[in-house]
Amino acid sequence: MLAFYDAHVRALPDPLPAGVTAEHDGPLVRRLGGHRGFVAAPADLRVGGADLDRLIARQRDRFAGLGQAVEWKTHGHDLPADLTDRLRAAGFEPEEEETVMIAPAEDVAAEPVPPEGVVLRRVEERADLERIARASAPEATLRRIDAIMRCRSRIDANVHPQIAMEAMTSALLLG
Repeated sequence: MLAFYDAHVRALPDPLPAGVTAEHDGPLVRRLGGHRGFVAAPADLRVGGADLDRLIARQRDRFAGLGQAVEWKTHGHDLPADLTDRLRAAGFEPEEEETVMIAPAEDVAAEPVPPEGVVLRRVEERADLERIARASAPEATLRRIDAIMRCRSRIDANVHPQIAMEAMTSALLLG
């Protein structure tokens, strides 16, 4: 399951969103343009020490030279194990930690009980995802719609994925 997850979340969108270009640097792919830049990395960079520090510095410096903010998303199973420490040392600042739970549905299925302020909505069609995209960071969400729909088509017909939207999203849209 982890390999399937990695293959989908780390893949370069095809096609790239309008105005976004990709550059390769060793094991990394830089995506430039859009809301902010993005560094896509394999689960194992297969580089460490001073070589890793230079690789990180090149990404930081490339985006700084463009005057563009950049995100380098890391995952708990990424290698080398000190990647996040080295990113911080190079000036990258961590955002709020996200958690992804992957398990067979029968092991974790239960009636969802969202926290106060979170609304659960059934996602059935691409239009549902586009509505959500308009209420969030469009560049970040729109580039994942095709991947989400591909995964959705593989889900058994009796399972309906639900996406939680915080009430704050509406407030952000309104001003």
